[in-house]
Amino acid sequence: MRTLIAVVTGLMLLGASATAEDYWDARAAYIEGNYPKAFRLYRQLAEEGDVMAQNSLGWMYANGEGVVEDDAEAVYWYRKAAEQGFAAAFQALGVMYSRGEGVPQNDVQAYAWSNVAAIQGSTIAVHDRALIEKRMTSYQITEGQRLSFEIWEKYVSSNKK
Repeated sequence: MRTLIAVVTGLMLLGASATAEDYWDARAAYIEGNYPKAFRLYRQLAEEGDVMAQNSLGWMYANGEGVVEDDAEAVYWYRKAAEQGFAAAFQALGVMYSRGEGVPQNDVQAYAWSNVAAIQGSTIAVHDRALIEKRMTSYQITEGQRLSFEIWEKYVSSNKK
């Protein structure tokens, strides 16, 4: 029985390190400008639920790197990463809502997503949130805070359990 547990544990660790290695292979391809390879690797990992690959795929779609720029597809992948509580994805969604890229422009949504990223420690999101807030009424800010609480409860708190 101990041997079986050791074998299963070893296979699980081998699988985990292969996934991590694949992510870094994708990242290396991206840094080297080999966008088709990076996209292919990120896509496979993202479909398997890798949060960093999902966020990276969102970035590639948003910027047209290795693929035709597609803001709606970028939002899809950012949201998949956000559903797992990934701070950078919250910040990216804030930007997408702020600019109306891939989603209808919405300052309340932009504020809420940016606020969740800011609470998680993103200094970029703190700056983004302040810029968005300048365009908002006090009622909209209150709505953005309420929505950010809902987002936090749904995506961040639920992933910490």
